[in-house]
Amino acid sequence: MFNNTIKFECEPRENCRWTWEENKQFEDSLVEFTEDCPYRWEMIAARLRTKSAAEVAQHYAVLLDDVAAIEAGLIDPPEYADDGVFRSSESKENHEVDKRKQKGVERKARPWTEDEHR
Repeated sequence: MFNNTIKFECEPRENCRWTWEENKQFEDSLVEFTEDCPYRWEMIAARLRTKSAAEVAQHYAVLLDDVAAIEAGLIDPPEYADDGVFRSSESKENHEVDKRKQKGVERKARPWTEDEHR
């Protein structure tokens, strides 16, 4: 899972707050530096430049707790501004068609030529 050898040092202080940009970079880094990556927290902290490895590991532990609580139905998942835009693949396809129509781009089927059939 995650490196338990890092001591959590983050006390209620200003540096414990995470900006949207830091969170986004943290999430992107989790994808790049997977669980089997040695020095995962140090690598992510180096990428962020504003957090220590201990703060990164603690942030991950909090994230895991939040996910577990959401999956257990103890809390509702967070709402985002773009929630509901793509609730299913069908609505996503409809959205793409609507975008093309708004731009005036609508492709019509063209029969294959004799050469294309070969």
